Amino acid sequence: MSIKEIEIKGKIAKTILVLILTCLIFSGCKNTEGDIEKTESDIETDMPELDTSEDNDQELSGKIIDGTTNIINEVIEDNSEIAERIDYIYDYNGNDRDSSLYIAGLKIFEEFSTEEFGYCNEGSVGINSAENILEFYITTSTGLMPASGSITGPEVRFKMDLDTNEIIEKEFTPAPNYAEAAERSPEYINPDSIQYSEKVIELSDEQLIEIGLYFKEYIMEIENSKKETQD
Repeated sequence: MSIKEIEIKGKIAKTILVLILTCLIFSGCKNTEGDIEKTESDIETDMPELDTSEDNDQELSGKIIDGTTNIINEVIEDNSEIAERIDYIYDYNGNDRDSSLYIAGLKIFEEFSTEEFGYCNEGSVGINSAENILEFYITTSTGLMPASGSITGPEVRFKMDLDTNEIIEKEFTPAPNYAEAAERSPEYINPDSIQYSEKVIELSDEQLIEIGLYFKEYIMEIENSKKETQD
């Protein structure tokens, strides 16, 4: 076989290979489009039908609905005396899921405030129905740290047994060392923060129980109100 014949056969083989690959690509694209159409159709079928009437729009105002997880963040109105913002988080399909609260700017407990930064804090509280315990967490702002991206300061975390109202777990995490950070990056540290370097908010069990019982009643009032509305 001459070199020319080999070259010709090589070109023919390459041409056949290109044609085969082209067919596979177009076939794959066609199937992919079909899968996409099927997926979109399935999503439309699986999504719950929401009443788009004017009444329902008003009912859903102030709520952020996650269509993937069926979770709603509902802003609780008329709570300005308690906090700057409270969100009630729950499952709008009524599935067995523990509800919880997101809290920002909690005002009713002075322990989570400072003279310089006021009631600048952020946390959450929820009831674990499986274990029948209340879980509470909050960070009190004592100033930002470089690249922190969120509120920084001393943290309080605890769990309370709802059968006995006893504190079964607690943790008090100190604020960052602002003084040390100021030596490295003084332009990023608020001078008012330095006095709070490694500050700890350490509360007694009695104080923690008071906080736990308050939010236990708060969550129960919300849930009872929703049950009455549904009935």
